Amino acid sequence: MDKQHEFIQKLTKETIRKQIIWSDKLSDKLNLPNEERAISKLYITEIQGKKFRLYEFQYKLYTDLYEWLWNQRVRLELIDNNDIRIYEFDYNYSLNDLFDAVTRTTSGIDDFIDDFLK
Repeated sequence: MDKQHEFIQKLTKETIRKQIIWSDKLSDKLNLPNEERAISKLYITEIQGKKFRLYEFQYKLYTDLYEWLWNQRVRLELIDNNDIRIYEFDYNYSLNDLFDAVTRTTSGIDDFIDDFLK
């Protein structure tokens, strides 16, 4: 397993345990290249003085020269204090698990369900 994948898995575990806290904000001011578009909120956390941004986005997947479909992925980035990308992590499926963990914890749905079921 490579170090990036290991990092993402640890991030997911610590997010589930609420040891890493993410904040969210609207993605309407995020400029993406190549007609990509953010389709989720932006989730931001800081770990050891480094800021990370996570979001879901759509991009065109070309099936032929002039034919394409919208596909979606999750992106994790290291960003600076001005929210400019410094580094983009390679995509792998563990990013989906991280995104699910982040959206679940930031939404507060687990607490709501626990309260509702009491």
